[in-house]
Amino acid sequence: MDYQARTWAACAALTLAVAIGGCGGTAGTPNVVYTGTRSTPGGSPTPSAAPTTTPSAAPTSTPTTVPTATPTPTPSAAPTSSPGAIQLNPTTVSPTPQQGACAAIDASFTATESGYTGNFNAVSNNTSVATVSPATSSGSFSVHAVASSGSTTITVSDANGHVATENVQIPNVTCLP
Repeated sequence: MDYQARTWAACAALTLAVAIGGCGGTAGTPNVVYTGTRSTPGGSPTPSAAPTTTPSAAPTSTPTTVPTATPTPTPSAAPTSSPGAIQLNPTTVSPTPQQGACAAIDASFTATESGYTGNFNAVSNNTSVATVSPATSSGSFSVHAVASSGSTTITVSDANGHVATENVQIPNVTCLP
């Protein structure tokens, strides 16, 4: 048998071995790798290594996901009531002479704030038009006209940083003390 015929015979034997044994094998059955024989032209066939077995990989399991616990919210403390905005009553004052006399040209207003128990501070923004007293009070203030006419504002504040503005309107006054 010549070289080409032997090569075809070896390929046919290999094809038959794969067809009979299968490619993947089954669980517990090893795969067989057929290496065949090799020959040289004009010479005798050279034996090759004996058939070897290749172990198949063992099946692995797919890990499962472990559920995680959902955190339970912790209740927080109830909110505390904070003071509100400063309320002025009335919001505009007009100092005028009392009963036609020029002795007292005053007006008054009060400051309140829901939830606030401290003192209020009051400052005239133009003391040449009107002054306010006292400068610090629990809520009652008096405005005294200094000019015969004009307008200004008084800023009222508290210890929490809240601010309110009192408007002061002085009509034409013919006499001042």
